[in-house]
Amino acid sequence: MPTIRKAVIDTGPLFSALVLNYAETLKPDRASALVQKNDRIPLYLRSRTQQQSMIALFHNVRLVLTSSHVIAELQGLQQGLHSKDFWLFAMNWLSRKGVDERFIRLLDLKEDERWREAVCLIGPTDTGLINIALRDGAVLLTDDRKTLFPIASSQNVNCKLVEHLL
Repeated sequence: MPTIRKAVIDTGPLFSALVLNYAETLKPDRASALVQKNDRIPLYLRSRTQQQSMIALFHNVRLVLTSSHVIAELQGLQQGLHSKDFWLFAMNWLSRKGVDERFIRLLDLKEDERWREAVCLIGPTDTGLINIALRDGAVLLTDDRKTLFPIASSQNVNCKLVEHLL
C-alpha cells in the first residue's frame, strides 16, 4: 500500500479507522461483533482483509489532518461502543498518530463567496475539509461519493474514495 504524505480525513473514514483500530485491542469474538453489528461501518469493510487494508491505509498516512467539526461528528457515530473506553482509545490513537485537528470557523468561511456558497450547499464540515485540503495541498479521503467527492473534485481537490484505495 502506498504512503500518503498528507491527507485530510472525513468523518466516515476517520470513524471506521478508529473503530477498526479499537477492535484490534479487544478479544477476537468481541472485535468481530463490534465491527459487524456497527451500521456506521461501510459494507466494504465487512471482510477481515478489507479491515486490515483500512488499518494499513491509515498507518501509511504520514500526516493526518481533519477539522474540529469532524471530531464533533464522531460523537453521533459512536453509539453501541463503550463510550469511555472508545473515547480514551480514540484520544490516545489520535495523539500517537499526530493528528492535526484544525479549527475552521464558520465566520471565516463567510468571508469568501466561494466558501459561503459551499456552506449553504454542503455544510460547514465538508466545506472546511475542502478548504483544508486546498490550503495544505493534501489528499482528501472520504466515503461520501454523493456530495463531498464530486464537489471537492470540481474544486480541483485531490479527493479519493477510501473504498477505491483498499
